Amino acid sequence: MRKNYTKLFLGLFIGIMMVFCLTTSVFAYKNQIVTRDGKQYYYNDNGKLVKSRYGIQINKKWYLINSKGVMKQVSEVKGRAGYLLDKWRAKGITKKSKLLAEAFKWSAKLPFVSGTTVPSSGVSVIEWYGLYGFRYQKGNCFNQAGTFAWMAKVLGYDVDIVSGYVPTAVDKNGKITKFSTHGWATIKYNGKLYVFDPNFSAYCMANPSYNSQVAAKTGNKAAISQGWMFQYGDKGHYRYCNSKKVEIRK
Repeated sequence: MRKNYTKLFLGLFIGIMMVFCLTTSVFAYKNQIVTRDGKQYYYNDNGKLVKSRYGIQINKKWYLINSKGVMKQVSEVKGRAGYLLDKWRAKGITKKSKLLAEAFKWSAKLPFVSGTTVPSSGVSVIEWYGLYGFRYQKGNCFNQAGTFAWMAKVLGYDVDIVSGYVPTAVDKNGKITKFSTHGWATIKYNGKLYVFDPNFSAYCMANPSYNSQVAAKTGNKAAISQGWMFQYGDKGHYRYCNSKKVEIRK
């Protein structure tokens, strides 16, 4: 009889200890980075393992977290880009192409300001284009292109930020006589190069009369109104020029 009581108490003791270990481990992992097998994982305020995040800031650092919860530290500009994408994903927008469209619209709506300072120490010019826009929620054409391009990069697109010129005046023969510096983005998709110009989109939205006039001439209202996914030389868009002021063709 005594043996049976001993086994019963031993079983209860083991059960209590198991519950205690499980509960204390949950509390230990609350709002904490845990390292296992050389990999880092993050448990939120509720003790839940965080998974599938494009951008999350923890202890003033930015991380990407994959579907298994494994963390990878990323630059601030990538983290901020991913953070915005995660906000749209939380609203049910999960398709890659639709997230790209949300990124474009967000960048096009950035309030325009000229002279957005020079890159801060330790940050490349390309990073600063995006970083300034994300931090201050405003910027010029380079910041609009930069924020879009960094979000596209986080989504896995083959994207570049382009610094060049667009014409501001032409002579009677169509030759460009004056230029203005300009920034835009390009994405390689299915073997073709496409232009994405959030600033052009912003200009069209702010100038509906221009939109209507050019649309009537070209029959390309959708492209004009958006500045989204077109090719160099397409009617109704800027005549984009490279850093040497030579017009870029298809």
